[in-house]
Amino acid sequence: MRESGIDANDCSSSSPCKTLNADAIVNNINAADDYNVYIYDKTTLPSTLTITQTSPVRRFVKDSTSLSSFSDIIINETNTYFNVSGSILFEKINFIVSSGGTVECHSYEGGGIMAYIHSGSILTIDGQCQYIDCYARYGGGIYINIANGSIVLITSQCQFLDCYADYDGVLYASICNSSSLLTLEDCLFKGCHSRYDGGGAFFYSYYQGVVLVNKIIFENCNCIDGGGGICLIMEDNSSKQVINGSTFTNCRASNGGGIYIFFDDNSSLEFINTTFFNCTGNYGGGMCCRRSVYNSNLIITSDNLIFKDCSAQNGGGIFIGQYYVQIDNYCISFYSSNQILIDNCSASECGGGIYCSNNINLISLNNMIINNCRAPNGGGIYINANFSAQFQFIIDDVLIKECQANSNQYQIGYGGGIFLLGDGDYDPSSNDLDLRGMKIYNNSATNGGQSLYVVMINRMERLGKGAFGEVRKAIHKLNGQIVAWKEMSYYSNEEKLFVVKERDSLQNAYDEIKLNFPNQLIRMVQPLGFFLNNENDMAYIVMEYCERGDLRKFINNQKNDGKMIDEEDAWAMITELACAVYQLHSTRRIHGDLKCENVLLTNELKVKLADFALTRQLQFEKDYTTMQVGTILYQSPELLKRSNEGERSKIAQTMAADIWAMGVICYEILSQKHPFVNNKDNMTLDDLIKTITESNPPELQSQYSDRIKNLINKMLIKDVQKRFTINDIIKYQEIAQRIIN
Repeated sequence: MRESGIDANDCSSSSPCKTLNADAIVNNINAADDYNVYIYDKTTLPSTLTITQTSPVRRFVKDSTSLSSFSDIIINETNTYFNVSGSILFEKINFIVSSGGTVECHSYEGGGIMAYIHSGSILTIDGQCQYIDCYARYGGGIYINIANGSIVLITSQCQFLDCYADYDGVLYASICNSSSLLTLEDCLFKGCHSRYDGGGAFFYSYYQGVVLVNKIIFENCNCIDGGGGICLIMEDNSSKQVINGSTFTNCRASNGGGIYIFFDDNSSLEFINTTFFNCTGNYGGGMCCRRSVYNSNLIITSDNLIFKDCSAQNGGGIFIGQYYVQIDNYCISFYSSNQILIDNCSASECGGGIYCSNNINLISLNNMIINNCRAPNGGGIYINANFSAQFQFIIDDVLIKECQANSNQYQIGYGGGIFLLGDGDYDPSSNDLDLRGMKIYNNSATNGGQSLYVVMINRMERLGKGAFGEVRKAIHKLNGQIVAWKEMSYYSNEEKLFVVKERDSLQNAYDEIKLNFPNQLIRMVQPLGFFLNNENDMAYIVMEYCERGDLRKFINNQKNDGKMIDEEDAWAMITELACAVYQLHSTRRIHGDLKCENVLLTNELKVKLADFALTRQLQFEKDYTTMQVGTILYQSPELLKRSNEGERSKIAQTMAADIWAMGVICYEILSQKHPFVNNKDNMTLDDLIKTITESNPPELQSQYSDRIKNLINKMLIKDVQKRFTINDIIKYQEIAQRIIN
């Protein structure tokens, strides 16, 4: 074959043809005898060429008389490919998919080669073949379907350079049925990417198909979803897959920057002399393992497996998790004849070395070193354990050293070696947590647990529920402390940032109030911890527990018992509320969502403010903030007027709005009902806004003094300029006297 040949020739060395569509090729390619196609410089594949002959193999090879290193096969038509049901071998061939004279690819499956290898057929791609800038919807360079005992060998320095695919790998291979085998050896994937899974290669091995990967380099490959270097799916497959002598460098993906392993049934994978270097991801910088169905087990064996300088949001080296839903009977085990090394890996959230999900029944780590890894929580290992289901975590001969959980913030910086978050009842006699094989050395944590930090929570009754989460009473199993456990779901990065902002608002306000009022009771709930479960899109804030519940519960109990609060107790409670708002406003913060449900009471009826999701701090030289407003029944008239004018999402809010909400709360303490809403009335939103902005509340009961009524009325003045400030309230004679006393 020569570029200058003529298709009417007989395709001999003295009379070469031009394209693989020549009659001499098409009519003889499947002859029973040996058949070799020698390409001097380049040839083209104008239409699909079908190969059915199994033996001897059909060879496409660079002509030995050519001075170039490779010969080219140019594929210049959409959906044109080698259709192989026999055996085929390529040697020193450079595949180019061309459209309109430019090197671009427009194939649906297989930018360079598309092959269906069935019924014991053999395909060999050998001799330094190259795939450059190839593209396809599936399999940017090669798309292969291997079934029924067929074999594909891709060997001898094949190179995939800057190829890309919309879905599933630059090399896509499905390997089905026993004795079906793909061997990928001595190849380079560089600068390749996929929009979904498998930036370099996508392997779907099922019904006992086998993948053998040997001496492969994945460099600067990436994809959006799973496996920057390799996405390996094992389905109904107990055959061992092998990755040997391979390196993954600077690869990245959301799940498994280097490799994404997705499995079911009883799967097995062996790594030999394999290194993941500087790979990054959201879940698993080097490796991400997930399962898909019931009764899934994965055994990973290794000899010289290294994760170095990898990073992720969770699981800097390895992430072990589930796939979206709770599934029972999920086990994963690592066994190594030579120590697995996870070195200098990091996570921005949890598990610098390894992150372990809460929906795994058995995790076993064997013969491993986790060195100098870092994360805000769990510098070496982060374990999210669900003890309400069957759960075992076994460590056998694992050294965790020089790992760090570093942060100056309250909610993170725990568990330099291991951070264990446990949910449900744990029975110590079960030995389900077997850490006897753990060796620890010189780990550090900013806030607690230099080597091991354990949080075990048993959730009890629900305390409250709002738009931003649910709060439950919980018991810390190790120390018996009762806490409030707030659970919040998020469904986007924006909502996740909102949750983190609430965490920061709570801690920052508490720290500043504690600094400003060193010898006084801090009248907001104390934050005790913060944890994320990114797999379930959940966040947890652990807070001080207030025994008497919220003010709404207090008012309802009084009402149900047929009691009205007496004036002395009312003054005491209003004073408590005033002190709490005073502390908050002294830090130039607006709560933004004051209501009875966010006013908590201790056993001594001391007030603690809660729910700081909408809290904002005023900038210097500004007395308002632009923010989302809170519960409409407690919104001030000035906010309701603006929201009714079509600017509801973000409007200027001042501290006066908190005072109005405080007035509504105080009115409810005395009257046991809202000042503007009768629960028996079916009010529309417009009616409600009109009532609050234009009407005055009914006068409070005659049993209360004019002084207490006057104070509440001053808080409910519609004119912002005339409404009491928090300073006016604490100077009010009856309030001031009680503060002094």
